[in-house]
Parts: sequence; C-alpha cells; structure tokens
Amino acid sequence: LDSKPSAEPSPTNGGDAGTPDAASAAATSATVIAEDDIPAPEISSSPVEKYTTTKDGEKVGEIAKSLGVDVWDVIFLNHFTFPSMAPSSKVLKGTEIFVPSNKAKVDACSDALRNNAEFGGASEATQWYYCADDETPKDIAEKFNVDCKELVRRNRDRLQGLQPFSNLMEGTKVQVSHFDRHMDTRVPYCHWTFPDDTIEDSEPSYMMALKLNRKTRSEAKFRPVEYSFAVPVSKYE
Repeated sequence: LDSKPSAEPSPTNGGDAGTPDAASAAATSATVIAEDDIPAPEISSSPVEKYTTTKDGEKVGEIAKSLGVDVWDVIFLNHFTFPSMAPSSKVLKGTEIFVPSNKAKVDACSDALRNNAEFGGASEATQWYYCADDETPKDIAEKFNVDCKELVRRNRDRLQGLQPFSNLMEGTKVQVSHFDRHMDTRVPYCHWTFPDDTIEDSEPSYMMALKLNRKTRSEAKFRPVEYSFAVPVSKYE
C-alpha cells in the first residue's frame, strides 16, 4: 500500500470532506487501495465486497445503514487501512472500503422456512426445519421437494427409529438439505485417559479459570508466601 496526497480520496474524521483542510489532513493519513496491491489479509472474516462512495461527506454510519450492514462490521473490516475510522467519520467521494458481503448474510441463514421466504432458497448453509405437531418425514420431504428416503436416512442418527410415516412432535429439528455433507459427531474432550479406555467409558474434562487480581504500584510489594494461602495463617501455640 502506498500513501498518496489528497488527489486520492480517503476517510476523514472531521469537517467537510471536500474542504482544503480536510484534503490536507487526508494527505497525511490516506491509504489508497489498488486493485492488484491488496495485501494478504491479517484478519479472518466472512466474504466481503468493495463499496465505492459516490459523494463527498458520506458518513460511515450512513453508508452501513444504506447497505443494511452493521457499522462496526464495516469499521472492523477497514481497521488496517483506516485505523481512525468511526461511525461519524466522513468519507471523500471515490473512496473504496470493505463491507460485509450480502452473500454472507444469505449463507448465514440455516432456517429452511426463512431461507425460502426471504432469500428464495439461495442460502448454501445446511437447512433445518422445525416441524409442526404430527408431521411426518414424508410431509416434510414433499414440502421442501427432497427425496423422502434421503431425508429419513440423514436424520435417523439423530432421531432413532425414524420412518417415512413417523409422527413427529412439534419443534423436532429435521435436516432438509445437503444430505451429502458430512456432519461431525462431537463428543466431550478428555485431557487424558488410560490406554485401554474407550470413549464411552471416559468422563469429559472440565477446566476452571480464576481471574487474577493483580496488584499494582504500592500494593505490588513483596509479600511472604502465606499471603497467597486461601485462609489466614496464625501463630501456632
């Protein structure tokens, strides 16, 4: 990344973006994003898109609102390029900033009914359906246009004895898409076991952490070892 003078647009944190003062301030902190010079990402995030501002003086908060994204997501994604960016920061026309991708929002939806209603079934996430009382896998398969045998096979590990005409209780969670995806079976983690132990016989480990109350300044003076005990120490008589 190269810093260039005010001829290139960049966010500013005060004043009108088009004034000479704003342009002068921008000259010292502006960072221009070149198409082929984007550095390797130092953060992990969902997919992002580039947004180019169309007028001087747009605020970051207003841009986020118009795009339907969280302003703090925008600030997070642009932190390394514009460290001083804030919701009230004004941006010059033509500035390129990163914003959360709409596709990421769609793919975050795993509710089958909401996915169909709001996104037309475009989400690539594994879809789940919470059934009504007495619904059967056959009813659900017809509702989502999937193969009933595949639906039963994929959900039988979670719902023991599931059959095409099984009457399900209200709220039962049923997978209705991506039957070919491998779903990990997660088990509690054991820190150590004996060589002949099995997963079924092993107890999960529980870790507890206590926040340290660190002393500062005059309180951080040397203390005898008994000060670290959980109970007070008195003289034995």
